[in-house]
Amino acid sequence: MSGGNVVILGGGNACDMAIGIGCNVIILDVNIKQIEYLKQKYINDPVEIIEFNT
Repeated sequence: MSGGNVVILGGGNACDMAIGIGCNVIILDVNIKQIEYLKQKYINDPVEIIEFNT
């Protein structure tokens, strides 16, 4: 059974937890440096990272 799909506003520990239970994750963040860090951290995980402009 799949863990489902999760959208996270702002990168943090929630992504690690969601991946741990088998979820596909979309992270929305406004901080470009954080986005680049997250892209490297989750390069082999089911994570999509999007720059979120308010």
